[in-house]
Amino acid sequence: MTAHPIDTEALRRLADRATPEVGQESGAWQTDGYAEYIVVDCEQDSDGEYDHIAEAANERLGAFIAAANPDAIRALLDLLAAAEAERDEWRQTALDERAAALDALEQIKVRDARIKAVRELHVPDRPLDKYPDCAECTIHGYCEDDAPVEWPCPTIRALDGDA
Repeated sequence: MTAHPIDTEALRRLADRATPEVGQESGAWQTDGYAEYIVVDCEQDSDGEYDHIAEAANERLGAFIAAANPDAIRALLDLLAAAEAERDEWRQTALDERAAALDALEQIKVRDARIKAVRELHVPDRPLDKYPDCAECTIHGYCEDDAPVEWPCPTIRALDGDA
């Protein structure tokens, strides 16, 4: 997993502990309507006051702080973790595909080296003649009557796709 500029685990712990226990089930955070306090959505206490958890310098800041409540932070952290897991799966898929491509490339190099070696064996014995014979096939007598094998021989024609 990629390191973050913030400690996501610490942020999750802070979000989990952010709402003070007031003896009631707390809900959404909101401003008090005057942007003086950020309050937890719960019933008023015996004095008719909401339990406030923070003071805001202005209405916009209060609205932002209320929106950045523990549930929102946890949801964002969950989305981030899911996106990172998906990214890691795709990264592994890409690495696997790269490894397979490199293996295939290595096999192609081996095959090409073998084909080159065969081509180097099966050369015309008289390259300047109009009708040369295959040096390899003629030397080893690869035909039934030991007659010379005209170049390009069956081996070279097979390599060229002309067999």
